Amino acid sequence: MADIYDFEIESGNLFQMTFNYTDEDGVPINLNNYCVFLRWVSDTGIEHNFSSTANTSDYEITTSATGSINISIPAKTTQLYTFQTATYDLEIQSPNETYPLSGFEVIRLVSGTITFIQKNVSVDINDLKCDPYLQQSTESFNRIADINDVQYNGNSITTSSVGAASDIIVINENYTINYIEVSINGFSYRYPQDLRIILTPPTSNPILLSGHEKIINNTENFNIVLSPKAASDKFLYNARSGELVNIVDKTNIIKYNDLTLSGSLNSVQGTSSQGSWTLTVIDDSEVGEGSIESWGLVINHD
Repeated sequence: MADIYDFEIESGNLFQMTFNYTDEDGVPINLNNYCVFLRWVSDTGIEHNFSSTANTSDYEITTSATGSINISIPAKTTQLYTFQTATYDLEIQSPNETYPLSGFEVIRLVSGTITFIQKNVSVDINDLKCDPYLQQSTESFNRIADINDVQYNGNSITTSSVGAASDIIVINENYTINYIEVSINGFSYRYPQDLRIILTPPTSNPILLSGHEKIINNTENFNIVLSPKAASDKFLYNARSGELVNIVDKTNIIKYNDLTLSGSLNSVQGTSSQGSWTLTVIDDSEVGEGSIESWGLVINHD
């Protein structure tokens, strides 16, 4: 039986919600190959359908290997809703048939009631003259340093449209790596979904840090910290500036110069820190250019 959960949507505001799907033992279900469907019927009799296989500018539904379903509906869409209440179902479709020719299994995870809230002051979001991608960020997060951490700092990187640029950090110390974190500071790209960001260690395969990832909370001078110590539900698409985030492994679809790419920072565990570490930013779009102010490595060693 599906869980019951009621929630609200406010007119003219960005709506975001995350559902987590686990088995009876609390272990997250890998949802990367599942389809997700959100449907609701309003009190005005209008049916709204959303699918993870048909994301548009009006909404986005994404899944993860850690069992999370992330739903985002932008303000320009919510301001057009006119209902007061609606009943909804959230369902997933398995990538496998229950048995041959039986069809794909559909599971209803959650159902309930949506309450729609109108704003006291009516404002057309299209009349607001601001760029949500390029606001100054005022948030900051302090990372707790470990006694065995060593930090190395790199330089700025600037890319033009449809181009690549890189910077190198040379490490002379021969540490055995427990884990690494990669910081990208002053990230100023309006369209991060156009980028591939790759870290090339001295001896291991290049690591795909970001492959055409959206950043919902993107701001001017956004700070990225990719870390294996990030909370399981934190990724670039839902993080705030300076938060630790996990890598979304897209090595099955994102390529770079026919190299074998790794989708995890853990791939350098047990290797030596000594040598040249290269950060490469590739912009695959003809629209605009961007830059990062600096980047760095934190290496935790024995």
